[in-house]
Amino acid sequence: MKAYIHSHKGILTFLSFLYNSDKNTFNYLIDHQGKVDTSQEALGLSFAVMFGIIDGEKAKQLVKNAVVSKYGITSITPDFPWYPKEMPGDITISFGPW
Repeated sequence: MKAYIHSHKGILTFLSFLYNSDKNTFNYLIDHQGKVDTSQEALGLSFAVMFGIIDGEKAKQLVKNAVVSKYGITSITPDFPWYPKEMPGDITISFGPW
């Protein structure tokens, strides 16, 4: 049980670094140089709501403000710049399961 509690606190601490309180969302990542990528990652947002990382009115607003494409919510948005518009990457245009 102690390991679970320790792990849970570690995850919450880590997620607090990714939370963007100005926009009430979570950043996608912070790279090895400290650069913040503000892309939306749908699974992470879903888990944050489902597991109570964010709740109440903040959770409602997070879901309400999520970017949704004409085909539904994508795994990661916006598209990564290295994918051409004619051939977007699979994770930037769809959401699983595949």
